[in-house]
Amino acid sequence: MPTAPKTLWIAALLVLPVACDQEPEGRPALQGLQPSSQDDGLVLADRTFLVDAEPDTEMYVADEELVFYGGVVKLDDDWQPGDLLVNGAGVGFLRRVVDVEEAGTEVVVQTEMAELHDIVAQGGFHGQFKPFSEGLRLSDDSGAFGDFVARVDAQGNAVPLDQFTAGVDAQGASGSAGHIEFDPTTLVSAGGLRLDLTGGHFSFDPDLDLDVDLGWWSIDRFEVLAKGTMDAEIELRLGTDGNYEILDRSVKLWESPRYAWYGFIGPVPVVVVTTMELGATVSVATHGPSSVTMGAGANSWVQVGAIYDGDDGWDMVGDHGFNFRYSGPEFVLDTELDARVALDGVLKVELYDVVGPQLTMSPWAAVNANAMGHWSADIGVKGKIGGAVSLPWHDDIGIDAELFDWSHRLAEGELY
Repeated sequence: MPTAPKTLWIAALLVLPVACDQEPEGRPALQGLQPSSQDDGLVLADRTFLVDAEPDTEMYVADEELVFYGGVVKLDDDWQPGDLLVNGAGVGFLRRVVDVEEAGTEVVVQTEMAELHDIVAQGGFHGQFKPFSEGLRLSDDSGAFGDFVARVDAQGNAVPLDQFTAGVDAQGASGSAGHIEFDPTTLVSAGGLRLDLTGGHFSFDPDLDLDVDLGWWSIDRFEVLAKGTMDAEIELRLGTDGNYEILDRSVKLWESPRYAWYGFIGPVPVVVVTTMELGATVSVATHGPSSVTMGAGANSWVQVGAIYDGDDGWDMVGDHGFNFRYSGPEFVLDTELDARVALDGVLKVELYDVVGPQLTMSPWAAVNANAMGHWSADIGVKGKIGGAVSLPWHDDIGIDAELFDWSHRLAEGELY
């Protein structure tokens, strides 16, 4: 069970009730939002409404429309194109009204996506929380510990998800949103080349700081920082019967359920949605029959993220401190070999389930043996920040940067 959420501080430093002019009796589905006298300095757009209806039971939420059931709202409820709608249930939403029509007993509101700065002309939001161990797991995601979403069989073909999940469950794999244990998993199987992840784990449930200051329809400051302990371990077995080369093949291994945190800017609900995805990136080059087994791990304190200032632009944060451990490598070969496997843990941070910034931690292990019989084993961790699109609350802010790239030589020697 997730623990109860901590209080999220807001610009006015209080969570305040919704203010509505001439509110009718009962629970109105549309509630006009205005700052109270205690929301010092908070300015909201005119005709901003809280949609007080439950997704799936009282309304259906689609990408470009909201469908209200059974008289929850009416066609003559003073709708106007340009009205701003916000909802804080589940993943929540921010929408702008385009048109309204009636379809039998349903009211269909055509909408387009809105952004936080459309509603909040001046104000701010600050949250500090552990997104997984203290977050609220959303009930619309199946699987208690997330889903293993990719694997290949001995012939290199993708295994259907239901078969893969059943196989992993039978092997006793365990995990949670911020931690996953690996049972034996085939990463690459092509002809006479086979690379297995024979064990290991990945753990990262950081403290997340999210800070947004809005000043007159623009962003004065935006901050996303994740800080905490990452622990990862990779155990590998590689076997080949000839010459093969694979470069940067990506395998998606696992994804967590979605977790939500809820706060307010005055009366405006703010929903922060986080997920974790874990994949592997594989590169292998062999020049004859060979096999190698090895294990490597890293425990690290990290602080990664970025701070945006409206005057000075982006300032990247990539502090870290690493400890390492390893076993092997053990070789059976008389030829050249080069292999590298990275685990890519991606923490996604979204407002209202809209694509936002992503923080990536990529621990990796590599082994090399050359034609002269010299071998070496290395470990490293790379930290990055990025996003699939510009940040959802501003059209002009995009980010894609490497925060750090640390590596260490574990061991080296001669085969003969």
